Amino acid sequence: VTASTLGLDLPNDALFAGASPFTVTASLAQDPDVRASTLVNVLASAPVAIIAGGNRAAPGTSEAYEVDGGTSYDPTFCPAASTCSDVITFSWDCAYVDDG
Repeated sequence: VTASTLGLDLPNDALFAGASPFTVTASLAQDPDVRASTLVNVLASAPVAIIAGGNRAAPGTSEAYEVDGGTSYDPTFCPAASTCSDVITFSWDCAYVDDG
């Protein structure tokens, strides 16, 4: 943990979403009786869905096809897709959307 008069920096994953609120207390090194506290709520981030191929579709087909969402990730649990595979799994649903 590092601090200055402008802020407090915590290491990544020091506070986890869902375990809030946390009480953060700061005091002066020269006088530990001078201190202040505040509550910090850590909110979960929405999963990031990344589908290989972007927005391309297979219109007019009733055949099965495969969707590759292997680079998707959840920033609450892992900072990028390369670190998510051992932490979390995703479930996908596909649906027909009529734009007209």
